[in-house]
Amino acid sequence: MKLNPKYIQLIGDGAIPILGFFFWNWNLYFILLFYFLDMFTKEIILHAKSKKITNYKAENQLENLINEKKSWMKFGFLSILILSFSILISQIIVPFVQPNFNASKQVVAFLTYKEMGIEQGFVLIPLIAFMGFFQYKMEFIQPAVFAKINVSQLWQPHISSMIVLLAFSALSLGIVQFVQLPEWFFVIGIVVISSFYQIITLKKSM
Repeated sequence: MKLNPKYIQLIGDGAIPILGFFFWNWNLYFILLFYFLDMFTKEIILHAKSKKITNYKAENQLENLINEKKSWMKFGFLSILILSFSILISQIIVPFVQPNFNASKQVVAFLTYKEMGIEQGFVLIPLIAFMGFFQYKMEFIQPAVFAKINVSQLWQPHISSMIVLLAFSALSLGIVQFVQLPEWFFVIGIVVISSFYQIITLKKSM
């Protein structure tokens, strides 16, 4: 039985943060930065996909072009709003878990952290961007998915995952007010929830 490439990507998405935390000295904020980089890449790819869908409809004089553009603006704004709130909540949570937390120093430490003598910022960011572009070409452009779906169908699964992320962030914020939990608890929680939702989304798309 041939393994779906999307499941291979899913395994990689979960394995990198786990390996980073337990073997590469990543802390909780490093994991969050990794996910935020991945999310920003997905945001950019979704806008590229939306543009492709609307251009296709315009070229072929299909109906509802105005509605498609409105949906694109609505979902794009909602997505970045939810992501912004999630990032804000994470900035509040991390000091409860990491004493003497400094966001700017953590960002610099994340980008300049060396693995095999190479600063990971020079490897990780281009790698995430490349994987996003590769997935866009192989799973969206080549199969001509842009001709089969509309903007709402494109964005709705993403918005649902963002709402789950925001809910987990809010729940975590509530927990840290009363209970001191170790970093690994949040790392495992982030990976499990992210992976679980992606599996459900994959099954729905198959």
